[in-house]
Amino acid sequence: YIGRALQDDAEMGRAWFDDLYRRTRSAMAEMEASATIRPLDDPAMAAALLLAMDLGMALLRPHV
Repeated sequence: YIGRALQDDAEMGRAWFDDLYRRTRSAMAEMEASATIRPLDDPAMAAALLLAMDLGMALLRPHV
């Protein structure tokens, strides 16, 4: 269901992705501030890549 919403570019899928992206950015900023991770050159891109990889694993689970 979630995979279909994301693939079909449905409003719910966009809203869900946007929310996950904001949460990922926030979590990464907190980790950077606490020195859990080193400073990032491009935090927006790092968050987008991390989220894309995480979603890819979840959506492609039957094939991985």
